[in-house]
Amino acid sequence: MGKNLIVLLALAAFAGGSALNLFAQAAKEEAKPAAKNALDAFTPEVEAFLYYSLEATSGADKANAFDNSRTYIGGKYALSDNLTFRYVSDIGHETGGGKFEVFAKYAYLDWKLNNSTHLIFGLQGSRNWSVDEKEWGYRGIRKTPMESFGDYYGGANKTYTAALDSRISTEPALAAQLTEQKAVFAWSTRDKMGSSADQAITLSLKPNAGTYLDFMVLNGSGYKKAEDDKYKNIQVRAGRYLSDKAVHLSGYFEIEPWSFTSAGARKSYTNAQWDLLAAFTARGKGQFAVNYNGKRFAGSYEDITAGCFSVFGSFNLGRKNVKGLARLDYYKTGFNTSAGMAPGEANLKTNATLFILGVDFMPNSHVHIIPDVQVLSSEDSAVKTSNILYLHVLVSF
Repeated sequence: MGKNLIVLLALAAFAGGSALNLFAQAAKEEAKPAAKNALDAFTPEVEAFLYYSLEATSGADKANAFDNSRTYIGGKYALSDNLTFRYVSDIGHETGGGKFEVFAKYAYLDWKLNNSTHLIFGLQGSRNWSVDEKEWGYRGIRKTPMESFGDYYGGANKTYTAALDSRISTEPALAAQLTEQKAVFAWSTRDKMGSSADQAITLSLKPNAGTYLDFMVLNGSGYKKAEDDKYKNIQVRAGRYLSDKAVHLSGYFEIEPWSFTSAGARKSYTNAQWDLLAAFTARGKGQFAVNYNGKRFAGSYEDITAGCFSVFGSFNLGRKNVKGLARLDYYKTGFNTSAGMAPGEANLKTNATLFILGVDFMPNSHVHIIPDVQVLSSEDSAVKTSNILYLHVLVSF
């Protein structure tokens, strides 16, 4: 923890002058009066993802359903000109489906130290895919490539560990090694490709209108769990807007160590993840983005490197309030040629492709009505291609 504190103080110094001067300046700024009244100080936030789905997969039971995948309710309260508190509740199905549950998504204090520097403390959004989410613009119909890949990677890992189970039962000589490997890779998907929010402290820098740089130290266990180990997750996100914001370039990296006790010995591992984004906007016509993200998890006798390549965009369809949207993801899990497979055994074939095509109709600025189709196909011919037709209704104000 001492190392983390040193890192944060160093980052504060990097923000522009010494950390002490920065905080002293912020304290003086804090003397400014707050908003005139409570209503002026509060900005509400409401967002709901409603949909109807029809399962069109070959041989499926044609299941169909109305549902509400997410509802966010909360807001920001300006305590002063330099201090803002934000709270947002997340309402959604409990893990694995079932009844709705309500939990805190955001609960943090944002302290404006100066015009270019913010210090954010509490339950807040991670820096992993938040930038991509704004460029994609349609999380209500599908998570961003990195987050969506994380969900798929978690399922593929179950297939991989099942294959390890098979070898453990048939090759006693390797049982101890393979059991350790199974535990290690189960950890690698504990939070899939990370979580959208976590308990953390963030130093957010905007040296000019077109540049941003965020340093974040967080638990690494996600916003639904308390910290459960002594390690911390470190995230860095940097980006730059060019050509009057027609071009957006952004990069992200995170790392978190982990240790595991096997046969009485303590072994250390590392989970590293990254994201690269290039987005292009033609005003009045549409936008296009290229995204690559991935992770590398160091195991006991094998390292798994996984990656997702994605292209997505939206384009005007001749009317101001109607747009088309499309996205193509390719998921490479890293398990296809796994060392966990017995010699001569067929590859796992866990890689996959996701395709999305839809039309966004906007009756006003707060409502999006989006009929779309989503197709998820696996390299494994034994796995049926998933075809789902949706009617999404997204509401925000």
